[in-house]
Amino acid sequence: MVEAYPLMFDGGISGFGYNSQLTQWGSVSRVVRNYDVIAPRIDDIIAERARNPSWNPFKERLSPPLTKAQLTALRNIYDIPMELTNGFKYNDGRWFGSEAMWKSNYNALVGYLRDSVPRWDETYRPSGGRRPTRKSSSGTH
Repeated sequence: MVEAYPLMFDGGISGFGYNSQLTQWGSVSRVVRNYDVIAPRIDDIIAERARNPSWNPFKERLSPPLTKAQLTALRNIYDIPMELTNGFKYNDGRWFGSEAMWKSNYNALVGYLRDSVPRWDETYRPSGGRRPTRKSSSGTH
């Protein structure tokens, strides 16, 4: 909001430690992109986590086993390294045990990306064509 309406604020403090919207939404887009790879097996993953809360997918195989691409996608969701401008590093990945939330939140995350990314990335073209223009309340561009 501070970036969108700078005259309304004296300043702002980051609530989550992100350097920019790029890092914030980059984390979300990484989850969505990798979720798409594991989506065919997400119910198996959720069921195994419910059966065994300490399950480690990288050491204990499902039956049938996850593919190499699916294991890589899981790793990419659990491990999302971040670094602040002062050099502080942390993992912004999703935690073991949160897999059911990935499934239930997926559509909302995709919606957030579609609504938010065009606001700060002028090169974003969801359909590959021209950037859509917004109509003003008077109906003109």
